[in-house]
Amino acid sequence: MRFLRFLLFALISFHSNIHGKKTYSIRNANVKIIPNSFYQPGYYKHFLGSLFNIQSLSDCIYQCHENEYCRTAIYSFQSFICLLYEEFSFLGQILPSTDQSLISFSYCPDQSINELTHVCYGSQLLSSVAIGDLFDQIFVQTPIATFPAYARSSTWSTTMVIFAPMWGVDVYSAHDINNDYVRMKRQAIVPNITILSIDSDDLDYFAIVESSPGRLYLRSNSMNQTIYPTKIRGTCMSDQYVVVIPYFSTNQTLYVYHKFNRSQAFLLPSPANGVVTCLILNQRLYIVGYPPDPPIQSILLDPNRTINNYSIVLKTNQCLQALYPLNVDSSGRLYSVCLNNTATHMMIFTIDGTILSRIYHSFFNYTQLGIKLTKYRIQYAGSNATSTNIYEF
Repeated sequence: MRFLRFLLFALISFHSNIHGKKTYSIRNANVKIIPNSFYQPGYYKHFLGSLFNIQSLSDCIYQCHENEYCRTAIYSFQSFICLLYEEFSFLGQILPSTDQSLISFSYCPDQSINELTHVCYGSQLLSSVAIGDLFDQIFVQTPIATFPAYARSSTWSTTMVIFAPMWGVDVYSAHDINNDYVRMKRQAIVPNITILSIDSDDLDYFAIVESSPGRLYLRSNSMNQTIYPTKIRGTCMSDQYVVVIPYFSTNQTLYVYHKFNRSQAFLLPSPANGVVTCLILNQRLYIVGYPPDPPIQSILLDPNRTINNYSIVLKTNQCLQALYPLNVDSSGRLYSVCLNNTATHMMIFTIDGTILSRIYHSFFNYTQLGIKLTKYRIQYAGSNATSTNIYEF
């Protein structure tokens, strides 16, 4: 059989204490095994890491099951390596392989509810919650942590650390997720500049845009390069490329650089009224445009593409201004903030443009946000001109 199915059960009546935070085993999960398959993640930041000397497929299943963030895994029978991914396997691409098997987890109880529209916990106590209802419950709570930071770019996190870039200075602050978000350090990747925006895959690789004159700095343990093609507004990265967004100018060009050899790879056209921000999923560039351009569009991030026009993802957003920023979670849901005639609200929508929820709340005086879902809780970080607040549910 091509598909082998397992139903894993784990008691939730016990807990352990890891790094000062109480953790629970998930009650049950549906696990699908696809032999002779490899996985290419939809969002490169969702790669959790590699486990070595894993002696069996069942051990790899167990490792992913016990990891608070893991929903997809790859097991290599020749090298005994288990690769863990944060996202559900429907977000990425399944490719053929000769010695690997794909392990795909899901937690929703039946086919009428799925991980795109709901957050499912695999528990009889709390089976599933619609994504909009979940945020309604989050925003009536008190923040569990607050720290000063105004990030012109969104906060982002690994499974251990949340990073808050600080606009107007040259530093970002790093906070420990598993120790009440205490600040671990403040670091200036490029000293003596004013940060306009920043993107990073982890602690190793940073793409930083300077406020004036708008240079792009690429920094890692093995690289130190400054790129100045034109005055730059922002940047976004994938596992292969760094996309550079220039300041608004009609029919401007987007620059695409190879991530590791830093050479210019190719150019992309820009929508008529420019680009606000971007995100790369499944080798497609998703951009936020200025009105009256469509709010969300996408284009294949490939120098050999045969179609040079953008596809419209979201036709209208009921906003007076452009959406900003643009974030994605482990289910492939996109999040952004919108200002309309009455109130600022957060929009949650799919990569095909289906709007899942509009959430109106005074909370959205925040102009930046970061969202991460574990198997047991949702973590939300919002930043405004005075602070960054952390919510969990």
